Amino acid sequence: MKRRIISMILAFLSVSIFADVKVVVTASRIEEDSKTTPAYVRVIPKEEISKETTVLDVLKTIPDISIRETSPAKQSVSMGGFGDGSFGRTLILVNGKPVNRPDMAAFDLNTIVLSSVNRIEIVKGAMSSLYGDQAIAGVINIITKQPEGISASVSTSITSTLTNTQSISASCGSKTAGIALGINRSDKNPARDRSDSSVISANIDTFYDLKRVKTKLKLNYSTSEYQLPGGLTKAQYNDDPDQAVNQYDEGSSDSYGVTGSAAFSVGSINVFMPLAYSVEDYSSDMTSWSSFSDTLIGTLSAGLQADGSFFAGDSTEITASGGIDFRQHNLSISKYSDAEQTTKTVENELTRNDSAFWARAKANYSDRFIFDGGLRYNYSDLDSDPEVTHNALVYDAGIVYIVSPNIDASFRYGKVFRYPFLDEQASYYSGPVTVNMDLNPETGDSYTLAVRYGSGPFSISAAPYLINMEDEIMYNSGTWQNENMGSTTHYGAALESSYSKGIIGFSAGYSYDHAEFTDTEKIIPRVPAHTIYAKVSVSPVKSFTVITDGRYSSEYYIDDGNAQDTISGRFDWNVRVDWRINNNFHLYAAGKNLLNDRTPTLTYWGSWTSQKSLYPMPGRTFEAGLKWAY
Repeated sequence: MKRRIISMILAFLSVSIFADVKVVVTASRIEEDSKTTPAYVRVIPKEEISKETTVLDVLKTIPDISIRETSPAKQSVSMGGFGDGSFGRTLILVNGKPVNRPDMAAFDLNTIVLSSVNRIEIVKGAMSSLYGDQAIAGVINIITKQPEGISASVSTSITSTLTNTQSISASCGSKTAGIALGINRSDKNPARDRSDSSVISANIDTFYDLKRVKTKLKLNYSTSEYQLPGGLTKAQYNDDPDQAVNQYDEGSSDSYGVTGSAAFSVGSINVFMPLAYSVEDYSSDMTSWSSFSDTLIGTLSAGLQADGSFFAGDSTEITASGGIDFRQHNLSISKYSDAEQTTKTVENELTRNDSAFWARAKANYSDRFIFDGGLRYNYSDLDSDPEVTHNALVYDAGIVYIVSPNIDASFRYGKVFRYPFLDEQASYYSGPVTVNMDLNPETGDSYTLAVRYGSGPFSISAAPYLINMEDEIMYNSGTWQNENMGSTTHYGAALESSYSKGIIGFSAGYSYDHAEFTDTEKIIPRVPAHTIYAKVSVSPVKSFTVITDGRYSSEYYIDDGNAQDTISGRFDWNVRVDWRINNNFHLYAAGKNLLNDRTPTLTYWGSWTSQKSLYPMPGRTFEAGLKWAY
């Protein structure tokens, strides 16, 4: 197996690849040129974001990001070839603030107001020394727009299944102050029975520059309702993929949040102080399980960060940064015996506190070599009986070699970790809280290489990676509890290229992800080995553009032993026509999943039932939309 890994890495070392010069913040928590960043960073600009409906639609254009769903309202992202619980190995940030949930559930990206997003930065590889828990396979940072000038937009769309969206945004800003508002409503009505969902999201972003102190304040709110149709057996799926097996399962959520920050300088030192608090209220009525619950999660986060630069000698610039992070999750759950919630059967509460110190330094040597390194000490305590404490010391190091103005290469190594989810560490759904004292954090070693080439309208990049994980947490059906019983190996590569000149634009990407259990060398289930994405755009006239894109994901296993039949590959083909009527009005029409491929991205194997549980993807739809912008 080690020979295969080495051969794969050596094969990709000869590939030339690229990155455009952009200012990024995710790979270091301070602004820097992406060309000098010892990490594989990709930036999706607002011009590309505006062509999609949701953040998840935007992320589908990245081949090494997998989107898995059990229904249009229950979706999650995955990187690095992780299977179950993969959303806990990829960290989601909004303006640099972690938003991943502390329990075994994914953050709902459908609640992000897309019209408020300025860009999305994606870092592949180890980021635990910067962000801590869950930053194993990579980090996705959703950065919202800062108010500037006067602007406004209104958009609406509708599909052939009567799914419809409406969005309003407006901003007003100057160099010293600004405010921006974004509101989005989405009403999804897919063809599959009992799959409807609705989301209303709103946010307000403000900033005020007091000359010496720049302050920011963000308020956000979302509310959603959704139905859960359940998984189909193979026979049910073949007979009618639009049927539902759970006629009454449904859920809802409400979330509120406030995020503030202050930035100022003390001499040559820049200081940043963030503070945030959010409340998420989830209601779940799972009639098929006779389970009715309300879960309330309150999250408080705060930090202090400082950075500064100085010269060591004539040619070496050193940038040092560091700080402290604090995050508290308070989870309370109430369970009832009936959907009307008249009889409470369980009431529990858990609090987890995470504190961390981090530091890093970056050295620019002679404009050709850039080195950086960092470390983080993380301490966590679960306020339970008995109390559970964990600590992690992680570090990383990277290097960039700028071969020429068009070619550069980087390498990064880092230690990574993940704390157990609250409902992995403790059982609190069926009675008094019981704690698994033997469960430890997952740990691992991550290696990422990136080579980039860009010249004029053409660019190409490649990034092979290797992640070795220890003490992965898995459910042991023999002991009926979660245990540190897994060691896994993940390796592969992401290849991407693009060309744009005149009336033609082209981009393509390929991702290879091999993930196996180290001891048995069995393939980890629900991880496609191959993913290909390609897009072609043609603009015969300036105001008219035709875009077609496709994404192929290969087959995947559904069981740990690889004994069951695999789920076949899936191809999603889309076509879109954009017509810019004038400077203010924009009309589009699109066909999605034109081949009507319903192959599930998520399938489970029930060892007790000896049945597959398949979650079919939405079928072919046609969509039209109109946008006005000023």
